[in-house]
Amino acid sequence: MTLGVMKTKLKGAQTGHSLLKRKSEALTKRFRDITKRIDDAKRKMGRVMQTAAFSLAEVSYATGGNIGFQVQESISNNARFKVKAKQENVSGVYLPQFEADINENINDFKMTGLGRGGQQVQRAREVYSKAVETLVDLASLQTA
Repeated sequence: MTLGVMKTKLKGAQTGHSLLKRKSEALTKRFRDITKRIDDAKRKMGRVMQTAAFSLAEVSYATGGNIGFQVQESISNNARFKVKAKQENVSGVYLPQFEADINENINDFKMTGLGRGGQQVQRAREVYSKAVETLVDLASLQTA
């Protein structure tokens, strides 16, 4: 009787150990993948932010000054860019993920730069949208 109980306990311990080992391997693999993607995202973020800063300088030059007041006045109640949060299950561990949701129908900058610099304003809007998307991707990776 004692031998049977010990064999059952041993079998349960071996099964539990193998399950924990597989879970550990899956999480380690996921961690390595995330760290690689974080490195790539940070490099991409540097390039995108540099481009965004240059496009803002182009807008300032093309419009002849500060358009901050025009931008503030053109903001509506509906957001063009929203961030959705969800959870991903990796071997029983829930990892948070963020996802960018862009509504292309909303354009608050219709009249901004109408006199001059309209193309630069639209290009800057696109570049900054790309920059925010990159930041959301990086935030999603860093919370995981």
